[in-house]
Formats: sequence, structure tokens, C-alpha cells
Amino acid sequence: MTSNYAPFLHNVDAPDHGRALRVTETTVAGEVSIAAGRYRIDQTVTNRPAATLFPPAPPLGNGVNWIYINSAGAIATTIGGPFPANSIPLAQVTVAVGVIVPPIVDCRCFFYEDTAAGGGGGYDTIEEEGGALPQRTVIDFQGAGVTAADVGGETRITIPGGGVGPIGPIGPPGIDGEDGIDGFPGTPGPAGVAGVAGAVGATGEEGEPGEIGQPGPAGATGAAGSAGATGVAGPMGPPGIDGLDGLDGEPGPPGVGGGITELFTAVVVQNITAAADTITATDGSPDRLISSDAAYTMTSQPTIAAGRNGQAVYLHNVGTFNIILQDVNALGGSLLRLTANTLTIQPGGTIGLLYDSTLGFWIEIWLLNPQAFVPSISLFTIDASSAATREVAAAATADAVPAFVMAYVGTPSACYINIDAGGGEINPADYPIAVPAAYLLLNGGTVPPSLAFYRGTAVGMVRTFTATATVAGTGGLTRNCTVTYINRRYMGPSAEAAALTTADVLGLDGAGGTSDLSTIRTGTFSVTIGGGTYLWYAYRAALGAAIYLSLNTEVAEFIEKQIDLDHTNDYGFVEHFRTWRATVAAVGAVTAVVSTTEPNNRFYMGPAANGTDTILNAEILALDDTAHGESGIYSTQARTWTAIWIEAGEYLWYCHPDRVADLATIKDGTTGFAIAGSYRNNVNHTNQYGYVEAYRCWRSDNPNIYPAGENIVVT
Repeated sequence: MTSNYAPFLHNVDAPDHGRALRVTETTVAGEVSIAAGRYRIDQTVTNRPAATLFPPAPPLGNGVNWIYINSAGAIATTIGGPFPANSIPLAQVTVAVGVIVPPIVDCRCFFYEDTAAGGGGGYDTIEEEGGALPQRTVIDFQGAGVTAADVGGETRITIPGGGVGPIGPIGPPGIDGEDGIDGFPGTPGPAGVAGVAGAVGATGEEGEPGEIGQPGPAGATGAAGSAGATGVAGPMGPPGIDGLDGLDGEPGPPGVGGGITELFTAVVVQNITAAADTITATDGSPDRLISSDAAYTMTSQPTIAAGRNGQAVYLHNVGTFNIILQDVNALGGSLLRLTANTLTIQPGGTIGLLYDSTLGFWIEIWLLNPQAFVPSISLFTIDASSAATREVAAAATADAVPAFVMAYVGTPSACYINIDAGGGEINPADYPIAVPAAYLLLNGGTVPPSLAFYRGTAVGMVRTFTATATVAGTGGLTRNCTVTYINRRYMGPSAEAAALTTADVLGLDGAGGTSDLSTIRTGTFSVTIGGGTYLWYAYRAALGAAIYLSLNTEVAEFIEKQIDLDHTNDYGFVEHFRTWRATVAAVGAVTAVVSTTEPNNRFYMGPAANGTDTILNAEILALDDTAHGESGIYSTQARTWTAIWIEAGEYLWYCHPDRVADLATIKDGTTGFAIAGSYRNNVNHTNQYGYVEAYRCWRSDNPNIYPAGENIVVT
């Protein structure tokens, strides 16, 4: 190898990097070998002044080759520097034995042995208790808990501290030895247990008084003091001149604390037993409670005896009957001046009167009567209905245990429930049943419970239940609820094409079908008629025939198949049934409407190549098959048909049921001009649901009249 610089290069700025890499020439000219070991490469040395290198470094960029470790950990060279961006600054690498560096000239090498890894340098001296050990390249730490790791560019040895044993007795003092080198501070031990507090010392002598301090800030205002005691009454003055008596004022509310707690002194109720009774008024106790054993128009004269001037009396009717007072205009000696010849004090009502000694009458102040109150049973239901419907049954078929609910106007004090005498009781003494307090519920879970009863055995039979209650003291109040028994009707899919059995009828309300209790044959049903099945309808024969069917509002053919099927329902009741079947099978999910009037049929408008006077049924159905035509279910003519295209070789056709009056005009929607054409031959049209009906068919005189589409107005 030819080199202008010694193979041992020392970085004097970073001596901690270790000894210089040992580079030796190999037997192959121009090559050098690197000894095995762990090394560091210092890229930053390339940016240091040449004076810091020994020997002095040549300047960069002069073609000098530099050896470095690349990012993959391999040895590589570069000419001129600086080092490539992916070289490893201060990276620790391991070089295998006999690594060959490619032929280079003017080599500048910045490899250094990794002293931290124990390569060629590192520690100078290892001592044990002050005695030096032989210098080695490897240090081996052993012992329980001792760990060694390379952390952050240094070798870190962790030796856990041991527990502190108990302190032995103090031995005799030894001869002072020489001061040792200060060791590292040990880990602080745990805090000791606090000692027992010492005894309180004797009180010292009293010190000299201190100087008076500066005044403190003013304190907060104190709470108000308690009221002072009542002063002693002064001597009585001379009597004054008596003033005129004032009228009694309205009584104020009770005062707070002390004294009586009643607004008026309690007075017993005066019970009036005859119209000639006189009502008493007690001065100083104006609230006069009165009642009566019947409704009376008072005839006593006076009805209330004369009182003190300004005396008030309030007549409060606490009974259950009306008490009627009469004015002096109606009863001359009553001493009552009222706002009408007669006034009624209703139960719970009060009249206020004030005596005027100058006039010599009791003057009405006011009359207050509560609004009319009529005790009653306001609600009575069986199974949440006041008029339930159930399926009729064969004789001796029990209905479910009922749940009764009651509500009242007023407070109830008793109630019982009975059933009519029409054979509804299963056992003769089942009803009546007393409703338990608070007289609101009677069901299978109350004590006593409600009891089952027999279903009706004829269509239209009614079971009537009667609640009898005492409310607000009024007895004998009643209210009814009923259960009416009728039969079921059925609609749904069946694969049968000719006739149904009872089992078939009962199966119609399975998947895709429905049933309900009804007394009429018409109605609306949502059903799904799948592949291989027809829509069937079965109902009581007594309801009559003459019905129509529409599917999704379009009339459909409906044929009566049976008029006297002996059908047995789920409760054993037997009755004649009628059955009807739709002609078209598998109509899918539809809204089926059964009616007694003919439903609407479909109107069609669109293009057809037929230029004759007779359009075929299939051609009518095809008029709305493309976006160029349209159809709808209507009962009148007037409307606008949108985007109708009539192209080359096509005529405009318009077809509607004959039962709808003919159109008046058919016009171009843009220009308003009439379209030349006329009604052609009528046809018997069969719609998509098999219904056959005579149709009127109009055709334009000319083809190709709307090749780009147009709205058409029909009136």
C-alpha cells in the first residue's frame, strides 16, 4: 500500500474515542487489512481543522480517499468528502477478522477502537479493595442481582443494595487508620419511628407586661339584639267620648303564634228538619254550619232573628240537600234582603249576610256555590273495552277470565259487578262479585278474583256486565259494559282452484293471509298471494253476495265458488259460508278491497303500429309498456298525459272503459291545437287481473305525429 500518512491516526480532540485503528499492509499490493474488533467512526472529524489531527490532515476535495462505515455497517471509501449522508457518525460497528479494504491511495482513516465494548482499550486500572488487578480486555461481573448493560454510550453496572442488619454492641475504639477515599453516598435509609413526646415542662414565671399594640380593625356589625321586655302599662287616662259603632270588617287570616288557631270558634251543625225552622246566628262566631234532611224552601218569619248592627253570619251548607232562602219580597217576615226573591244554598255552598240595624234586615254580601257535582261511575271496561267483540262459539265454551276497570266522579265506598241472566255464568253463584277497595279493579289477580264465563252461542249474542257502586254517599249508581259475539271472515292464499274445506278456510289467515271479526262482507285487506296460489275470500253466507274485488285499486275478476260451505270456526260454531276466488294467480303483495260497487279500471295512451279501426287486447296492454306510453286508474277523462312519443309507423291510441263518458277534446299540449282522430271500434278488454269490460278506443288519423314526444291534454 502506498500512503502519505502513517496508518496510526490519533484524534487529539476526542481522546475518549480510544486508540487509533490498527491498519496493516497485506501481502496484496495496494490493500490493507483491519484487525478484528469493535470500532467507532467519527464523521465529524472531517469538519475539524487539519491542525487537530496527527499527522496533519490534508484538505478535503483534493482527491484523498476516506474510509468510513456506511449505513449497512460495511466498509466503504469516498473521494474528497464530505462523508455521504447515510454514513454512520459515532456508530459502533464490528469488523470481522481479515476484513480487506479495497486498493486506495492517500488513505485517511477515522476508525477508532470502541473502548466501551472492550475492544483494544477502555479501562486503565481495576482495583479490588485498593489493590490493582492485572489489566484485561474483558471485565466479567457476577453475583446475585448484579447486572451490566451498554446504555447511552457507556457501560452501566447495577449492584443492588443489601438490607441493613441489626447493630451490634459497640467495640473498643481501634487505632485511627489513614483516611480512605470518600465513597459514593449510599442510598438513604428509611425514616426512623418518631420518638415519644417529652413531658410538659413547668410553667415559667410571668413576664413583664408588653406594650399596648396598635388598635385592630373594626369588627363586623353584631346581630340585632333581642326585643326588649314589654314596658309597664301607664296609668289609665280619662274615658273618651263613645264613637259610633263601625261595621264589622271581613275576618283576617289567623295571626302567627299565640292565641286560638281557628278562624272562627267552632259551632255545632244546625240540622234543619222543617221549612219553618229558624236559622240561628251567634254573635262573635259568624260561621254558621247548617244541613237538612231534605230540600227545603225556608218559610220561617224571621228566617234569621235580628242581630247586632254590623254582625256578620256565613251560612255554610254542609249537608247533601239544597236549602232555599226567600227575600222579603217573597216572604215578608224573613228579614232577608237578597239579590233575588229566592236564593239556593247548594251542598257545599255558602252565603254571607250582614245585619244593618238601620234598615232592620240581613243584607246579602255574596253567595258562593260549587259547580254542579253528580256522583257517577265514569268508566267501566272489560279487557280494556266498554263494548268488546269476541268470536261466537258452540255451547258451554268458556271465555277468558275478564279484567274489569272502573273510574268515578267522586269517591267510591262500595262496588260490585254482576252478569246478565242470559246463561253466561259457569256456576250459578259466580256473580255478583264485590270489587275490592279502592273499587277500581277486578281481575284474575285481585282478592276476590273475577271469574270466567260462557261465550255467546249465536251470532249477535251479547253478554252484559253491570257495575253498581256507591259514590260520594250516593248509592245505586250503575254502568254497563258488553261483549258481543260474531263470526270471523278470512282472506288469503290457497292452491285450491275449485272449492275450499273448513280446514282450507281456517288456513287462509296463515302466512300471507288475514282474518277478522266482522258483521259485514266489505273491507280492505293486505295479503300476499305467491306462486301457484289464488286469492280466496270466505265469509258468512248470511251477509249476501254481489261483491267486487280491486287489487291495488284496479278492478279484478272475482268469481263466487261456494254459497253454502258448512264452516266450523275455532270455537266449534258451525255456519254456512260463501267463498270467492280471484281469477289470476300469484298476484303478489297487494291491497285487496272488497266492495259492493264496481271499482275503477285502467285508462291507456301510447303508440301502436296498428293503423286499422280495431286494436287488439294485447296491443292495449302494451300501450304503457315503454316510456313512450302511459296508463292510470281513473273514473273521469280530464287530465294531461306526459311525454307521449308517436314515431314513424306509429299511431296515437287512447283506450278507456265504456262506462266512462267519451272525451270532449284531445289536444297538443304545446300548441293547444286539436289532434286529428276519432273513436274506432269498441273492444272487450281483459285487464291484467282478468277483468273483462267493454272499452272505447280512439286513434289518431296520422302516424309519426310526435317523434320527439309531447304532452297531450284530454278534456
